[in-house]
Amino acid sequence: MKTKTFTTILPFLLLLSFTALSQKENVEISVFEALDTFDIKQYSLPDLEYRNLDVGGALYSSSGNYQNSIPSFSYSSEGKIIDLTGDVWLRYYKTKNSLKSQIQNSQILSTGLRYNKSDGFSQIDLIDSSYSSKIFSIRPDYRSSYAAKFFSPGKWFFKISYEIDARMDRTTGVYTTPPYNSNYIYANIAPGFGFGKGRVEEVTDYWHTIRMLKDLQRAGVLSHIPSSEEMSILVKSISKIRNNRVLDYRLKRKEDIRLLAKTLDENKLITDKSIDYYNSIFDMWFYGNNGKRYSGYEAGIHLIPAVNFQNSGPDYFKDVDINTAFISDIYYNHYHPINQFWQFDMESGVEIGFLNYFDITDGFLRYKEIFGRPHLNISFTNFINSRTFFTTGIYSSYYLYTQPPSMDELAWRLDLTSNNSVKYYLSPNSTIVAELNIRFRNHTGKPIGTFPRPISNDFAHNFSISFTHSFY
Repeated sequence: MKTKTFTTILPFLLLLSFTALSQKENVEISVFEALDTFDIKQYSLPDLEYRNLDVGGALYSSSGNYQNSIPSFSYSSEGKIIDLTGDVWLRYYKTKNSLKSQIQNSQILSTGLRYNKSDGFSQIDLIDSSYSSKIFSIRPDYRSSYAAKFFSPGKWFFKISYEIDARMDRTTGVYTTPPYNSNYIYANIAPGFGFGKGRVEEVTDYWHTIRMLKDLQRAGVLSHIPSSEEMSILVKSISKIRNNRVLDYRLKRKEDIRLLAKTLDENKLITDKSIDYYNSIFDMWFYGNNGKRYSGYEAGIHLIPAVNFQNSGPDYFKDVDINTAFISDIYYNHYHPINQFWQFDMESGVEIGFLNYFDITDGFLRYKEIFGRPHLNISFTNFINSRTFFTTGIYSSYYLYTQPPSMDELAWRLDLTSNNSVKYYLSPNSTIVAELNIRFRNHTGKPIGTFPRPISNDFAHNFSISFTHSFY
């Protein structure tokens, strides 16, 4: 296990070292005290509409060990799992920002190929048995989401949303018994509404402007440090230039540089249009804003009724379920740019919900479930240079649930995950991301009748590498 863990972590560490040490950018290692006094947390985006069209792919590798036991029944099992998945996707994203509203909409069409292999053995009353399985599957998927916040004075907001997910999983399994084929069809719709207080702003453009001015100062062509008022006007102009969208990237690049040079001239910031000047604005315009940064907080409650349809089972038998849910999410999120190079983000909340599982095939209510789930996600991001940034964080959740009518017994599941990623910009439009996640899970189930609690523990590490190209 230690050897496999090391071989999984090694590519991640090598990529981090390469991207961090392969570039030597003066703008990152120099100190410009006057420019560092600007507070990017105070920035608010102007009214604008932003669109993005991406195509990408990813490879995921996961392996881990698990243990299950029911001590009083002399039952135990353990084994290992290896999972390999490849995905490709096409993604369209749109956001609209104004003083009165923030609206986001995304559409994702994807498909994936998956291979899963598991081996293990179990013991009941000192009698051992072993098993082995291999699963191959293809998974087309379509997802659509929408979220809109409408603000009133005092940063109070009303929120509406929806999520739609439709996917199919065609699986071929190879077991110790003869192979089988099965289909899994899933469709889910989850509208939502809620209210709260606070506002989170994207402050990437303010941060980007400071980085550009630093590089212009290093090149010796910056005439003066803008005042706070001049800086605000400059950044809003840059935000509008940044969010022009042209499918032909060559035309966009020409128009962006023309508008940027005009803006710098109008603000009388340039002393000499030398080759160093043009090198600086080209480089920092297309690479200086890599990585999104946010500032602000929001606290609220989000109510989500949902219904989903599932049709699953081997080819010779289908099991059809319709499940309903009502979930309330009470949350507090905080995003804080610590300085030019560090970002701190925290997302927390408590979900409380009711689930109903209906078996349509046999016409009965399979079971009900009531649950609560406090969760916390904390992350730190270091913007190492204009092409590379590194994120590390901890995610934890504690899922408690029971199934009526016997409300006296609770079951729970504890998840602790260390999330780490490196993002590297191959070009302004193309990125590669390496992620390493290490997870521990403890699941203590609910007693059923005279059966005692089942207990399971598993430890897994997941490594993935993905590539994304943005058309605009």
